[in-house]
Amino acid sequence: MTSEMKFDFINEIVAKQEEEKVAPEPSMGFKLGYVAGVIGVGLIFIAAEIGALILSAFLFGITLTFWQALAVILIYKYVLFQINSAISS
Repeated sequence: MTSEMKFDFINEIVAKQEEEKVAPEPSMGFKLGYVAGVIGVGLIFIAAEIGALILSAFLFGITLTFWQALAVILIYKYVLFQINSAISS
């Protein structure tokens, strides 16, 4: 077996890859819609967390304003992010 025969299958794979068509790049509207959706879902999720925190604090007899709840949620997210970064590194 020559070295050329050993790599014939690789050459076939490369040729097939070159023949395959690459999907067209998404339009600018799609990209902007995707970004708006990600940001929108993130904001809605944070708002839901704030609402849940205010409700649970109310059930324990603690009154929280929107801004206090937002600060608690953002600190909680920051701490989780730091813990996740420390674990993954």
